[in-house]
Amino acid sequence: MIDSAMAIRGLDFQPASVGAARTFTETVLREWGVGENWENARLLVSELVTNACTHARPRRSGTLSEWSIQVGLVHRGSHVSLLVFDPSYREPALRAPDRFVEGGCGLRLIEFFSSDWGWDILDGQGKVVWADITMSGRS
Repeated sequence: MIDSAMAIRGLDFQPASVGAARTFTETVLREWGVGENWENARLLVSELVTNACTHARPRRSGTLSEWSIQVGLVHRGSHVSLLVFDPSYREPALRAPDRFVEGGCGLRLIEFFSSDWGWDILDGQGKVVWADITMSGRS
C-alpha cells in the first residue's frame, strides 16, 4: 500500500510568503512523519515561492487576489512533490551563473536539491512549477 497525502496553502505576493511557505512545508512534513530531507524541502519551497513572488507578480495594479500563489505538497510513499501555482504564463528559465550578480541561482538550487523538477502551463490559470524530493524515515 502506498501512503499518500496532500496539503495546500494560499499565499500572496509578499516577501513574508517565503517564510510562511517554509513553515507550512516543515509543519506538514512533520505531521506526515517524514524524517529526512525536510531541510532540503524547505530550501526548495523557498526558492519556488521566491521565484513566483519575483517573476510571476502581475504587472497591473488591482489584479492581485488574496491567494495569488498556492503552495502544494503531495506525499506518495517516499516521495514528496512540492508545487507552486502562480498566475503567470512566463516560462522559468535557468540563467548562467554569474558571481557578480545577486540572485539568479534559484532554479540551479532547485535542480541540484531535487530528484526532478519542471513546470506546466495550466489552461487559463497560469502555471505550476514543481520539484520532487525523496524523503524517508519517520520523525
